[in-house]
Amino acid sequence: LRQSNYQVDQTNRSFYEPRLNLTARQGRFSYNLAYAYTSQFVHLLANNSLGLYSDLWVPSTNAIAPQVAQQYSGGVIYHTPSRNWEFSMEAYYKTLNNQIDYRQGIDFFDVNNFNWQNAIEKNGIGRAKGLEWMVKRETLKFNAWLSYTLSKNERQFATINHGDWHPFKYDKRHNISLNLVKKMKKDWTFGLNFIYQTGGWITFESGIYRENLSVLYNYPYISNSSTTLRSVFEGRNNQHLPDNHRIDLSFTKNFQSRKHKGSSALNFSVYNAYARKKPYTLNASRGGIYRNDKIKDSFFTIRGKALFSIIPAISYTKKF
Repeated sequence: LRQSNYQVDQTNRSFYEPRLNLTARQGRFSYNLAYAYTSQFVHLLANNSLGLYSDLWVPSTNAIAPQVAQQYSGGVIYHTPSRNWEFSMEAYYKTLNNQIDYRQGIDFFDVNNFNWQNAIEKNGIGRAKGLEWMVKRETLKFNAWLSYTLSKNERQFATINHGDWHPFKYDKRHNISLNLVKKMKKDWTFGLNFIYQTGGWITFESGIYRENLSVLYNYPYISNSSTTLRSVFEGRNNQHLPDNHRIDLSFTKNFQSRKHKGSSALNFSVYNAYARKKPYTLNASRGGIYRNDKIKDSFFTIRGKALFSIIPAISYTKKF
């Protein structure tokens, strides 16, 4: 049983955080049930728009209560008779309160919104649930594990998305991880790490209309002489970002000093070995084809921006 206290200005908040964990073993099976009540005094204010990467961690204030969550989980683990293989499965369900998010249709360039507290909606709720599977293989010279997670993470606010549930920005439905470690001859170790994740969510326009005609045209092409365009948005976080996947490789040479009873290691690694470029944000732009100084066709293009591609590295570690 934990107690957390948070004080800002003249406001003091106190939370009791009970946590319970039960484990039972029967033969080669192990069973687990857990419950946790937690509080957090900072909030992630996630921007859901195209072209802007401005996620912020903001504190609780007099007007914004700390977020609280309750999580329930249960799982089972099975070991083979040789203990070299392990199979596990776990399910969880989590509820969240006192969530915050940007207001519907927020203008980030309005000077009145430079204070983040003027730009948000409060008192939102959230829910997250998922299933996790893992397979492990452990021997003296070879270790490996493969895991897969199926999850869902949602938020709800009275004044956002018509009060309906919508995906959280970092809701990633599928998550796969593979890790291999192989001990080789002459004290060399080879490592491989592969990850695959479903892309997060953004709020993306689903259509365009011309304000003076009040006519909706099918996205992404419009044919009309008018040049006054307005965007139509159908729901918060209505579009996936591209999926993310990569492979990391490493080779490590281990040295053992008999004289000084120490050890050292020389590591060669490659991050993102096949140079996958993962967009961290998307930029949208419109273009047009003109005839006789009047627009004939309009089109919409989206381009992603990535920070890193393949990254090689060398490191040396000395232990005394």
